[in-house]
Amino acid sequence: MEWNEPLEQTEDEEGFAGALDQYAGQTVRLWREEGAFVLRWEDDLLGRLSRPGEQMVAETREGRWEIRRPRRSIARIELVDGGSVFARYRRRAFRSAAITTRTSEYRLHHRTAHPEWTLTDGSRGKLLELRPAEGAAVLDVKVLGVPGLGSDLGPLALLCSYVLLMNSASTAGSGSGPDALPF
Repeated sequence: MEWNEPLEQTEDEEGFAGALDQYAGQTVRLWREEGAFVLRWEDDLLGRLSRPGEQMVAETREGRWEIRRPRRSIARIELVDGGSVFARYRRRAFRSAAITTRTSEYRLHHRTAHPEWTLTDGSRGKLLELRPAEGAAVLDVKVLGVPGLGSDLGPLALLCSYVLLMNSASTAGSGSGPDALPF
């Protein structure tokens, strides 16, 4: 199966409820469920991080992306769609990072004294606020704004969540490789 082919849904596999931008003003949650991390608002499935093979995969209603980390680095991460790069994460100094897509540039910020991370767009508008919740590897993701028509918010939220999970795995002393995540 090619990475750009749609997934076949089995009878007991749950489909995605909708695009993340439909949940503006809400706090959605990412947690571990049945061997994957799922992004949900109440019972609505909005996204999934899983490892069906060698590579991690991010999935939303909008598509499926392979997560690649050149040289197994947590400072450089890419979402790849059908062989082409959909988004690039590059960590920078002072607890910030740049995320670029084919059409836009975003910033992921973290202040030392606060647990939350904030994703902003080029005009400094806040799009997402991510913070650890109770329990291991649980994140609350507050949807603050929408980047516009044809929103990339779902895959951006999964990329940011993956970065935070990898950072927490590496700071907990379990390494920074794909095996650092608990699935």
